Amino acid sequence: MYAIERAGSNGGAGSDINGLYANGATNTQILGMSPDRTTVTVGDGASTYTYTYVSQDASAGNGAFNSLNGLIAEINNDFAGQLTASLNAGTGALEVTANVAGVNVLMSSSNAAFQSALASLNGALANGATATSDEFSHVAVATDLMADLRNGLGASLGIVDGQTIAVDGNVAGVPVTQGSYTVVGASSTYGDLTTLVNNSLSITNPAAAEIDVSTGGLRINGDGGLDNELSGINILIQGGGAPNFDAIFGVGAGNYVEEQAATDVVQDMAITIFDPLGTQHILSLTFKKDPTVPNRWNWTANIPEPAILNSGGSGAVTFDDHGRLESFTYDGGGASLQFNPNPGASVPVDVSIDAGTIGDLDGLSQFGAPANAVASGQDGFGMGNLQEFTIDEGGVITGYFTNGVNQTLGRIAVAAFANPTGLVRRGDNMYQESANSGGPVIGFVGTTNQTKHQSLTGHIV
Repeated sequence: MYAIERAGSNGGAGSDINGLYANGATNTQILGMSPDRTTVTVGDGASTYTYTYVSQDASAGNGAFNSLNGLIAEINNDFAGQLTASLNAGTGALEVTANVAGVNVLMSSSNAAFQSALASLNGALANGATATSDEFSHVAVATDLMADLRNGLGASLGIVDGQTIAVDGNVAGVPVTQGSYTVVGASSTYGDLTTLVNNSLSITNPAAAEIDVSTGGLRINGDGGLDNELSGINILIQGGGAPNFDAIFGVGAGNYVEEQAATDVVQDMAITIFDPLGTQHILSLTFKKDPTVPNRWNWTANIPEPAILNSGGSGAVTFDDHGRLESFTYDGGGASLQFNPNPGASVPVDVSIDAGTIGDLDGLSQFGAPANAVASGQDGFGMGNLQEFTIDEGGVITGYFTNGVNQTLGRIAVAAFANPTGLVRRGDNMYQESANSGGPVIGFVGTTNQTKHQSLTGHIV
């Protein structure tokens, strides 16, 4: 995409000749201008001057140029009274006008493309006559007027005052509300078009719609993820009237080339959890990168049927600029997720996710390279049957279950009596307290009872 080269282009300094498009006899981009080597020679039949192309040119009268503005300034400085050089404001062509009779213009360049673009300036000029070069265009930038835009062949896009530009398209397959604005020929810029695109497609990222600095083409950087996938982009002139514009920005085949497909950055993890009855459930968590907020991921939980998530099944996790955990939150402000095992165990079952230590790397963390989220463990167990038990010297009874759980079942207590001989025998090794024996004082092996005498009778509590 190009735009008419004007005296005010590039802030008034003019555009670098290297990269200008010459439309006319040349019909190509001028490339290969070599600083301090490429020259332009200008003569009027009486005097001849040679000017050198440079990377930067700050003043006139130094025999150097970088832009058409600079070349014009050198010509007017050296040929004052004989020739006047200027840039045509409507076409971008270099013009040379004879100020006296009998001027024989000579203009050549060591760059072949630039030589071709200047060739039509050569020859005899009558007093007041004007010769015109090819029309020059620079790679379009945001400050260029819409009315100055040209296509890749240097032809005008045909934008005029009063036309309405409209933007249509789809975001995640859903048609957007059409956006539009009316062109004001003297002020509507290419940058205004990018703003219209951003607003119409609700793009929020910093790059958004932008103008490629090397080609002048419109690049649309949609917000990330499939939720913001763009399609069917159609920018056109309502009612027609600018076919060259529609041929570039319309929905036609090949007008928009997908440089990068919309994708979601996703991490999945899963772990087996248990309800109070020991029934297994697979809890899976999906983390999806939030393209609109730096260092933020949104997560969702899922438990297969017949279990049903009741609350806390989604949230967000954020990281600092060093990848350390900054926050792990549940939507709704909770501190855990709850699910109904459906049926069986009492409901709801509460599950707390340990994402790690805030400000540390001991749990969830973020890296600048591909990585995996892994659930490292949980503290629930499936149903188990008692396999065996042991009693230690302190009377503690420990049960060992088939699910790998070891659990304290109880402890043997002993009863002491002030007068053990006052116990009433009830058969075998069974005794019953009596008024003579006094009441029992319950204690455990290894502890001191409030009596000097202990019976050998024990029971499990």
